[in-house]
Amino acid sequence: MRTARLLPLVALALALLAAPAAAYVIILKDGTQVITRDLYRVENGKARFVLQNGTESFLELQEIDIPKTDEANRVNYSGAMVLDTGKAEQFKEGTPTPRAPKLADLIAARGDGGLRALPSTRRSEPDRSGRPVQTSAGYQDLTRFPRTTMRDTDVSTSLLAFFQAQNVEGVMVYQGTRERIPLVEITTGSEAAVFRGLLVSANALLATRDKHRDRVDSLQVILITPQGSRAGQFELSPEDAAGLASRRLELTRFYVDNVQF
Repeated sequence: MRTARLLPLVALALALLAAPAAAYVIILKDGTQVITRDLYRVENGKARFVLQNGTESFLELQEIDIPKTDEANRVNYSGAMVLDTGKAEQFKEGTPTPRAPKLADLIAARGDGGLRALPSTRRSEPDRSGRPVQTSAGYQDLTRFPRTTMRDTDVSTSLLAFFQAQNVEGVMVYQGTRERIPLVEITTGSEAAVFRGLLVSANALLATRDKHRDRVDSLQVILITPQGSRAGQFELSPEDAAGLASRRLELTRFYVDNVQF
């Protein structure tokens, strides 16, 4: 039986998150949002910034939707950007970002006898026998893992609050297969939603570890379609999450290399 969303606790957590900590959101042209500690600075065509977990990173300036980023942060920063000279200046949009390869393209190009296609079977009911159910590749099948309320409610509330703040709907948080590992289930209706769900999960893990570092080791993620089919299963380590959040790891390649099928 699914657990209900913790709406009162989520609302409280959002209020607490919004109050003390300054944050800046960078909106990319593909719709992705990157949450940073402060507004970015521009150096040699790159936007440099510090993530919420303290990691310094950068993006190509042309990847950023500057008008939307300015508008999103207008209340706190009035659309200004920090440059090498320290002056506030507006930038024109750069050349369009090249089309990212689709997941199907990467799978077809892999050609190493590995992942050929995503599993398409409908999700089965969670197994209640207590025996682990494995996928065809030998991973524990998270679609069959029993759904139970996470024992650490502070962690589950923080995770739900983060996803809600990023406007990611259809998210449920359960106890994962091991202690200090949450299981996040996300319903995704498109390929873009699959990738966004994975990226937001990475940022959610980093943000939650910032608040509860000794209580979260990693994050198990199961992405499903509205029809109940598997769209991807992962276990994100803090290192994976930092790489994805900073764009050091390319998202679609990470999916193909790390999906548990």
